[in-house]
Amino acid sequence: VILGTGTNACYVEPEKLIKTYSGPPSKSGEMVVNIEWGAFTSEHMGLTFADALLDEASLNPGEQYLEKAIAGMYLGEITQRMLLRLAQEGLFAGG
Repeated sequence: VILGTGTNACYVEPEKLIKTYSGPPSKSGEMVVNIEWGAFTSEHMGLTFADALLDEASLNPGEQYLEKAIAGMYLGEITQRMLLRLAQEGLFAGG
């Protein structure tokens, strides 16, 4: 699992179960599979107003919701939007 500027994950799979691989067999009989989970997008993720605003202003709106929600590259902006909203509603820093 990678949690940094972006996010991604991989897992080890028995090579015989990977139907799309046509290269030489590995010595272990296993392969590391990159699942590119940062690209996961679903309307069921329960995005906040800050997530929606960040997505709207991004270079790829409507894509990579998971990465935008948890990756370090975006956390500062999400936090800033949350704190600004709290301040505007008088719930943080005296309004």
